[in-house]
Amino acid sequence: MIIFSWAIGLLALTIFIISISAMFISFFVTRKKVYKVRNTLTQINGDVTDRLNSIRLIKSSGT
Repeated sequence: MIIFSWAIGLLALTIFIISISAMFISFFVTRKKVYKVRNTLTQINGDVTDRLNSIRLIKSSGT
């Protein structure tokens, strides 16, 4: 019985370490992509805001 318990514990520890390693690797890979997407969204939102302000200015001038 003792032989099986340390083997199961070692197996669980190995699976845990592999899972944590996969999480860290995926975090570092996706972090760059998320930064790029957020930067693109910020630029698009800035353009939309500028266009809406231009429309308001044109409407307020009455032309």
